[in-house]
Amino acid sequence: MNKIEVIYLKRLGKLFKQLRNKRGYSLEYIVEETGIKDLKKIENGKNTDFKSIFILCKFYEVDVRDVFTRYKKI
Repeated sequence: MNKIEVIYLKRLGKLFKQLRNKRGYSLEYIVEETGIKDLKKIENGKNTDFKSIFILCKFYEVDVRDVFTRYKKI
């Protein structure tokens, strides 16, 4: 993984963590609702895949295009 990918994964993880906290959900609740067992790693920018991104976007009712162009306010 190159430096840009690492930076992007960290930003993506931070975004999903902010969305979770903003809505007052626990990590356990999101795992239970989405089935994404490695959510903590995703939020820490360590690991993700497109499937998990799409599932989280659907759960949070966020357009996936906004996540990839993120720097709009979500």
